[in-house]
Amino acid sequence: MRIPYTRLQMAEPWVAFGNEDFEWLPLLDVQLGQGRTKPSYSLEVLVDTGSSLCLFRADLGRLIGLDVEAGAMQEIGGVTTNQTEPAYFHTVKLYIARSWTVRIKAGIVETLQWAGILGRRGFFDKFAVRFDHSVSPPMFDLERIPQIQ
Repeated sequence: MRIPYTRLQMAEPWVAFGNEDFEWLPLLDVQLGQGRTKPSYSLEVLVDTGSSLCLFRADLGRLIGLDVEAGAMQEIGGVTTNQTEPAYFHTVKLYIARSWTVRIKAGIVETLQWAGILGRRGFFDKFAVRFDHSVSPPMFDLERIPQIQ
C-alpha cells in the first residue's frame, strides 16, 4: 500500500529552509479498538521510526472502553509534554487503513501531542515501511510482514 505524506501547516516558518511554512509528515489512517467493542473513529497517527513504542492519548483509550490506569504502568519521556509521564500498557486492536487488523501492546498517556504514534514495538515489527522522499509529496509504502507461528 502506497500512502502520501500529509502536509502540515507550521505556525512558524522554517527559516533555515527558505521560510517554508509547512512540513510533510508520514501520517496513517487507523482506528483503535479492544475486544468486541466498536472501534474508534478514524485517527491520523504518526509513523515514527524514532519511537520505540506505540502510544495513544488516554481520551481515545477511554473512548474504546479501557480502564486506562489498570494497565501495566511504565514512566516514559521524550514525546509527552511533561518531562516524564506514566504510560499504561494495554493490548489493543489496530485497524490500519481499512486493510489490516493487528493486536499490539500500546501505551496510553494523558498528554500526547498526536492522537497516536506508531513505533518499533508493535508496528515496525509487524509492517515493513519504506519512506520515499524522491517524489512530491513524499510517500511511504506499507507491507504486512508474515508472522511466524
